[in-house]
Amino acid sequence: MLAGPYCGRWLADLGADVIKIESPEGDPMRNRPPLRNEHSAYFGHVNCGKRSIVLDLKKPEAADIVRSLAAKSDVLLEGFRPGVMARFGLDHESLKEQCPSLIYCSISGYGQDGPLAESPAYAAIVHATSGFDEAWRASQPNQSQPPTCGVQIADVLAGSFATMAIQTALLARQGSGRGQHVDLSLMEGMLTLMPLEIVQAQFPEDARRAQYRPIKAADGYIIVTPITPKNFVDLCVGIGRPELRSDPRFADPLDRVVNWDILIGEVEAWSSLLSSVECLARLDKAGVPASRHATVADALGNRQLAQREFFGTARDGAGDYAIASLPFRLNGEPARPVIVPKVPRLGEHTREVLERLLGKDSSDVERLVAEGVAGTFDPVAVVA
Repeated sequence: MLAGPYCGRWLADLGADVIKIESPEGDPMRNRPPLRNEHSAYFGHVNCGKRSIVLDLKKPEAADIVRSLAAKSDVLLEGFRPGVMARFGLDHESLKEQCPSLIYCSISGYGQDGPLAESPAYAAIVHATSGFDEAWRASQPNQSQPPTCGVQIADVLAGSFATMAIQTALLARQGSGRGQHVDLSLMEGMLTLMPLEIVQAQFPEDARRAQYRPIKAADGYIIVTPITPKNFVDLCVGIGRPELRSDPRFADPLDRVVNWDILIGEVEAWSSLLSSVECLARLDKAGVPASRHATVADALGNRQLAQREFFGTARDGAGDYAIASLPFRLNGEPARPVIVPKVPRLGEHTREVLERLLGKDSSDVERLVAEGVAGTFDPVAVVA
């Protein structure tokens, strides 16, 4: 629901002509809040810049249309459970002879083979199965159960990896002329987030790690990360406690880890009397890595992000709103479309794609619509 569409959005931002095939009921994300005048801003964030066509893949003629589209496309991206596309006759094996140069990308919870391949897997399930939730709990003091993560990390990460994999396969095709089947797993993507945890699982040790927990200020929380010896010295100066530099409890990095809570208590005794702005001003002057715990709403107004023009704009029937861009710049320019991308209405481009790209005449399209093979968006005319 999120990984594949987000990948398509990134590819559209990079210049691809992305055709989103939806069922007659439409992508369920179209109904996800926040809704503005019946338009889902969430759906729009991950689907702007695409064209939408409606096909009922349960009908053989709709599957034939997908085959014709695949023959004219560079990439086919699908996010069904393994086996679903084969039932439609649209799996990689079925298409590779007709479309030998096609990059076919499958995103699934656990991959296209293996004992869990056909198991349903949303992001929260993969967070649990991959060990991510337990690794998170292990980093939190006095946490009695795995934490709840409301951010769809597995989906977003898989969409990002799929974007990378597709471009890698396209680059390889320049030399070989052949397409490839990209088999991308949310589970495996989550494991890439945990390099330290993977080696610790193999070589357990008792050494503690510093936990960079929130530190109370008078008006909220800040975070400080004195990782290096210089960071620690700068921190002591920044909080006006230079004598802590020679305190035996903090003499070397291991001592500081063992007595971490005591050290943070000293910092908090200082920070709790000041506003977060005052804390950060003094810490920044001392060269200490620190930040305020901000909200996403704060990030929307962040001066750094504004300077780098990170946030782009999407446009739907309810107006414009801010969306995240790709997190890199090319020759100093943000990696996003020059023209504000529009959010497609369900089936808005069905006629256009079938007639102009596949060469069907209008009467044939009308027949496909009448028979329920395809669907179109036809706005109601209002006479004022």
